Amino acid sequence: MAVVSDTQIVRLSEGTCVCLMRLVSSAIWLYSERRRQTGCLLDTLRLCFDLHLMTQTARRGPGCAVDEVEEVWTHAELDDLTIIWNRAADYGADGEAPDGTPPGIVQLSYLLRVYNSVMGGGLGFAVEVNEPFRLRRAVDAMRYFGLAQLAELLADVIEHDLDGDHADSRDDDLETLLGPRGEPLATAFRARAADSPADFGLE
Repeated sequence: MAVVSDTQIVRLSEGTCVCLMRLVSSAIWLYSERRRQTGCLLDTLRLCFDLHLMTQTARRGPGCAVDEVEEVWTHAELDDLTIIWNRAADYGADGEAPDGTPPGIVQLSYLLRVYNSVMGGGLGFAVEVNEPFRLRRAVDAMRYFGLAQLAELLADVIEHDLDGDHADSRDDDLETLLGPRGEPLATAFRARAADSPADFGLE
């Protein structure tokens, strides 16, 4: 695998940063699916190839990395739901899904934006970096996916005026609900996609 110097990292394009967020989200997804799927090692190797590809395309200007990693996903025999998860994580990182995006993918993007923020620095950090309307959208998304207790927890944080100390005090409760790998999110997503495939563009 290519080694990226500190100077090259500083020069990473915005598109490549989005790809890195995709990679993190993909890794969380695959890790949470470890016990459900066979071939986890193969999927992990594919992710490593994604990272190698990003280090190469980062030197060729904005947009290259995004396009080429999308092509990798298309041809890497990842299942449809994994691709949807990756795409929703990308939209979440961007802040908005494009017009015409199926409603289930939009809801997943709202959820993953906040979830990935939590994974990056805890619930207090997620409150700090996301505007209140994004947090409220995440609450609605949690309810959409049947994650009622998770929605109540985040709603409680919002009701406490987004106080960072209060949010930090709920980290243990959040970990209890999500587990160390966020498996309930993946399970809820798959269940909703099976129940309402049209919401995810699967029909």
